[in-house]
Amino acid sequence: MLSFLPGFIPDIVQAAPFALAFIVCCIDPLRRHPAPFYLAFGIMVALQTAPDFGSFVFGGRPPAALQSYAAAFESLKTSVPLVGDAFDLTTGACTGVWFYLVVMFIGVLPKTPLVKRLYTVRSELSILGGIIVFGHVLRVIFFPLYFLVPQFRAVWGTPGVYFMALAGAVVAIPLLICFLIPWITSFGSIRTSMGARTWKRFQKLAYPFMILMILQGLFFGLGHGFYDLNGASMGMMSMRGTADTATETVQHFSQAAVYALLLIAYVVLLAKRAIKRKRRRSA
Repeated sequence: MLSFLPGFIPDIVQAAPFALAFIVCCIDPLRRHPAPFYLAFGIMVALQTAPDFGSFVFGGRPPAALQSYAAAFESLKTSVPLVGDAFDLTTGACTGVWFYLVVMFIGVLPKTPLVKRLYTVRSELSILGGIIVFGHVLRVIFFPLYFLVPQFRAVWGTPGVYFMALAGAVVAIPLLICFLIPWITSFGSIRTSMGARTWKRFQKLAYPFMILMILQGLFFGLGHGFYDLNGASMGMMSMRGTADTATETVQHFSQAAVYALLLIAYVVLLAKRAIKRKRRRSA
């Protein structure tokens, strides 16, 4: 993900310092003036998303202008690594995931002063995270179609293909539904046009969204990890080298482990909150 960090560090870990520092440092300006943040992230996401989504829309044969833009954009990111890092940090799926992790975890964490401050920008963080994640969705919207191709399934091997299918098709569809509805209704103009009861009902989809989002990251990590291990990746080893393959294997399985820990932590904290609320009602 980031050019200046060792390759074995999982993307979700690489994105964490940036995302968390940005969130904590921007609480007050984000609460007072959210629109510039939406615009800045929206522009970055649009610049990053245009080549892949355009290729999908035009059936793999985009117009010459779009091809030229894609080539120039990729050349810029390659020739100036920090530019590529900036786009990876502001438009990468892992950064969007961290925005949502913060939004959901502050709902189950003890109400410390920092958590209370984060509560004041919960909707704004949801919108920003949604902008990033929606751009990622548009870039990979064609991915489930690959599973219809026998050659694609064969390349991943067993059990990697099963984890990839779980993440990219089985989990992805309900995840998309659980993402879009709460995200769209987070915008102030839409929220005010809805009744409070209806809005709260829609926002409850955030809980299955959280679980599905973490599960997808877990399955993708396992799928890529097993792909690196199985015999189907031997052809790539000659080009990348054994050391690079080993590095990627560690990175992918570590990514899966981080997502597994996040899932356990969230479920435990959610259960503790439910028990406390039940005790209060009983008292």
